[in-house]
Amino acid sequence: MATLTIGMEVKIQRTNGKIHGATVMTISYETKTVTVEWTEGEEVKGKEIDLEQIYRLNPSL
Repeated sequence: MATLTIGMEVKIQRTNGKIHGATVMTISYETKTVTVEWTEGEEVKGKEIDLEQIYRLNPSL
């Protein structure tokens, strides 16, 4: 079982339902959220996601 760490590649689910990889940028155990970033073309995008969703989509964590 892996430990969630900054810089780790994880699967996320976008608002449109698409699941893809993203890099963990911050982890807040206080708010139970993770901030992730990914690249689309030349644009860097980011999103704040609940830890619950990260663990659901990444069962090895």
